[in-house]
Amino acid sequence: MWDFNAINLEKGLERVMGRKELYIQLLDKFFCDETVAGLKTAAESLNADELKTELHKLKGTAANLSVDLIAKRAAEIYEELKNNAAIDKIADNCIELAAEFDKTSNMYFVHKSTI
Repeated sequence: MWDFNAINLEKGLERVMGRKELYIQLLDKFFCDETVAGLKTAAESLNADELKTELHKLKGTAANLSVDLIAKRAAEIYEELKNNAAIDKIADNCIELAAEFDKTSNMYFVHKSTI
């Protein structure tokens, strides 16, 4: 049984019209891709434009897949960046988000057989 609230399975499956295999394929790609590599690079270089782009991509993709925890946090950091928060704080938050992404990814792969 799925008991992992970072991903809203019910909502995610609705988005793909109940096609469980497709949804799992999309989640596998999302979590296997170098999804947060660009975010980490942008954070390390303190590049605000790249951070904005990478956060926008991450928040959109996560939201479309109902990976709500990641989508919500990426949206929060994106808003901080738009509101001109200190770039070093944004970068730190992005590194924390990347760690949360890795944790969520690991939990997904451990529990995906219960979907």
